Amino acid sequence: MTTMSPLDRRSSETESRSRLDHLEVLVVGVEELISRDVVRALVADGAIVTAAARDERSLAHLQRDLGLYRTAVNIAAIDLFSSSEMGLFADNLRGQHRLPHLVVCCSLRNPSPAALALSLLQPSLVLDVMPAPATRLGRAVATLNIPSLPALLDRPWRHGLFGPDRNPQRVLIASHLFALRRWEPASERAPPRRSPIIADHGPASAPFPSSSPRHKR
Repeated sequence: MTTMSPLDRRSSETESRSRLDHLEVLVVGVEELISRDVVRALVADGAIVTAAARDERSLAHLQRDLGLYRTAVNIAAIDLFSSSEMGLFADNLRGQHRLPHLVVCCSLRNPSPAALALSLLQPSLVLDVMPAPATRLGRAVATLNIPSLPALLDRPWRHGLFGPDRNPQRVLIASHLFALRRWEPASERAPPRRSPIIADHGPASAPFPSSSPRHKR
């Protein structure tokens, strides 16, 4: 029987914690070829991935391509631009306690196929693919010092994602660059700044009472 040394066990536990074990992830924009790399990387890191699209052929092609890597993915044939269908989809996931922690959009289309998913599913984080530079050198420079998604989520709490001073960040999934943003309920968003209301204390020539002492006559 093979036993692990304390050092090996600690290394194994650290590696396990750095993965995306049991995180629910919804991937949209599966008509883009980079979705294959993205789903494969997420599943390899332990995430439970659901790919959603209206076109069943796109979903079938995704499953076929991922079969090359022995990668399994859940499929949801749904119109991502239909409020009624997305509402039923959200209710179904909520009933199964499977609302996604992350929504990953692999498409640059406008409007984004993740727009309704963001408002109805309310994930903790949304990742939008960023345009890739045309040259290999440009791609290398754009991804320089950008952390992977597991590495970003494994950071200590002092460098977390949910502090009020945390700006949107960029992350890598399978060497593809994504912009990361947090979903925030409307009630928690900072209210717009308003101009201070100044009470009317009299004519414009004397907006405030004089502080100088009055002379007795």
